[in-house]
Amino acid sequence: NEQWTRSLEALGAKCLVISADITDVGQMEAAIAQAEAHGKIHGAFYSTAIADSLTLISELDEKICEDFLAAKLDGVEVLEKVLHERYH
Repeated sequence: NEQWTRSLEALGAKCLVISADITDVGQMEAAIAQAEAHGKIHGAFYSTAIADSLTLISELDEKICEDFLAAKLDGVEVLEKVLHERYH
């Protein structure tokens, strides 16, 4: 969200928005390396989105829910793994 990024930058943060599949270790390693090219990482935020997910709750099926939860749950594990390997 551009407004959110601008708000953080107004507080002195340096923000970099990178698009990657958070459940893919290789893509996350590349994204982290891209961010590190700008300096040390002091924090990370992520937001997940599912293509074609603009669906009414009453029309959600099991596959859409599984994809969304995988992005949330598996994604945070991948992000933690990649960052932990670099910063611990």
